[in-house]
Amino acid sequence: MGNISTLVQNINLNPAGTVINKSGDLFVVSNTGGGPFIDKVNPDGSVMQIAHDSGALYGLAVDKDGNLYAANTQKNTIDKITPQGVVSVIASGLFSPSGIAVGKDGTVYTTNYSTPAYNGANGVVTKITASGQVSTLATGIYYDGLTGIVLDDNDNLYVTSFNQQYAIGYVVRITPAGVVKTISKDVMFPVGIAMDHKGNLYVADEAISTTLPYGEVVKLTPH
Repeated sequence: MGNISTLVQNINLNPAGTVINKSGDLFVVSNTGGGPFIDKVNPDGSVMQIAHDSGALYGLAVDKDGNLYAANTQKNTIDKITPQGVVSVIASGLFSPSGIAVGKDGTVYTTNYSTPAYNGANGVVTKITASGQVSTLATGIYYDGLTGIVLDDNDNLYVTSFNQQYAIGYVVRITPAGVVKTISKDVMFPVGIAMDHKGNLYVADEAISTTLPYGEVVKLTPH
């Protein structure tokens, strides 16, 4: 079993997203009283607040220039936070965005609803180019309003998906052309997802069954 240690204890309440930039800096978004806040955690465990937003943020992603992106689930926007802490909106009018990822070219991807509320497979992936053009990349995804998303080196997206009607979890792959394919049904309530340098996926599964009160981390090899 791996060793577990605490890096920092004085972070704000309700952390809802983390990301590490190319310099190894760790950033955390927290939805707490007066927040949300975006904090930078230094290697020694000290915390420095770099930005203060409004609404409720979920997920964090970072581009090659160090800009952070977060899904604002309360304001239905995608927010950008510069390294200097300047907050701006790059897309609005979305419905319950949560998962977020950034491509090498600066394109931002987010999971959200196509309608104001859950209605079966009405989950979509929205694409926001670096120039600000907003479009729908993929549709027909089972999305319960809280999900994870990650990109591989070929700009394929991997998204956690959940069918509320049948309580079935999925991991789907979405090509740059928007083709959706299920690659795993070996998860029940998947939320977070990450990828290592070999292309293996690691999925945070909230529960392994409807009766056992604990979750797991599942490793998937999609190739």
